[in-house]
Amino acid sequence: MVRRGIDENYLKTPKFYHLSELDIEVCIKFINEKFDNPSLYAVGISMGSNVLNRYLETTGKNCPFKAAVCLATPFNIDTVTKSLLSSEKILYDNCLNMFS
Repeated sequence: MVRRGIDENYLKTPKFYHLSELDIEVCIKFINEKFDNPSLYAVGISMGSNVLNRYLETTGKNCPFKAAVCLATPFNIDTVTKSLLSSEKILYDNCLNMFS
């Protein structure tokens, strides 16, 4: 998944990127429509781990993943957000865009 509205990924819905968005459900639905009874696993990295944690919390025992791992979870979102708003953000965005 790529963050909403970043790089060349234009918004297709009237909502902006938010950490609590559960776009994971859209991905799961797509995979389930393409494949018969797929085994699902998830890895969340950095802010993606917050999104995955939120999804795991929301779905609980009904979670469709056989396993999930959250890496480099930023537990203090306020601190992380402030640092991303600094001049370091330019470097961060450039690095993200290199791989998209």
